[in-house]
Amino acid sequence: GRGVTANVISLSPKNLKKEGILKTRIIGGGAMQDTQQNPLAKLHALMSTANVVDLSPLIENDMPRFPTHPPVIINQTVTHAHDGYYCQTIFMPEHAGAHVDSPYHIHKNLIDKTIETFPVDFLLGPCKVVHLEKQDWKPGEYASAKDILGWEEESGEKIEDNDIVLVNFGWLKKYWTTGKNWKWYSMNEPGLSEDASELLLSRKIKAIGSDTVA
Repeated sequence: GRGVTANVISLSPKNLKKEGILKTRIIGGGAMQDTQQNPLAKLHALMSTANVVDLSPLIENDMPRFPTHPPVIINQTVTHAHDGYYCQTIFMPEHAGAHVDSPYHIHKNLIDKTIETFPVDFLLGPCKVVHLEKQDWKPGEYASAKDILGWEEESGEKIEDNDIVLVNFGWLKKYWTTGKNWKWYSMNEPGLSEDASELLLSRKIKAIGSDTVA
């Protein structure tokens, strides 16, 4: 469903009141005023120590897509040779590359549940990566609840309330291509069985993703 672009214009950390972090504002696109402690500095320091993993595949022409969706088209519209500077035109469906499906994408009665209706921090939170890439997944094969429980037992991790769950089938690493066989990645992806889905629903997870096309 529809995407959204947002700009932060103010920060009112009411939940940090006990720590004395008050009256912090973002003004004029970057000038900052704070009275005691800057929560953005704390956030920067925390993120500077994080191990950041980029899960997004390169957006490029001929990249895999759901077969019924339009292709990604990147055109070198403005060039140094012709115009003195460089600028591309990008045409792409909203479900290309790394993306988030809103409930309305599948459920026609949930028209009020498109992406821009969710809080901007909705997809921020603890994440569990279910590593299933060691298995030799066949086209259209489903991972079961047993597979997820087996990963929990082996890893010592447990999927909990409000977790974001990412399932790594090893599918992107093995089959992603911009060549003539791109449809193999999209048409033969593995997925989750009904009992696996019910297990994750029972754990009250916030969102789920995988390294498949959808």
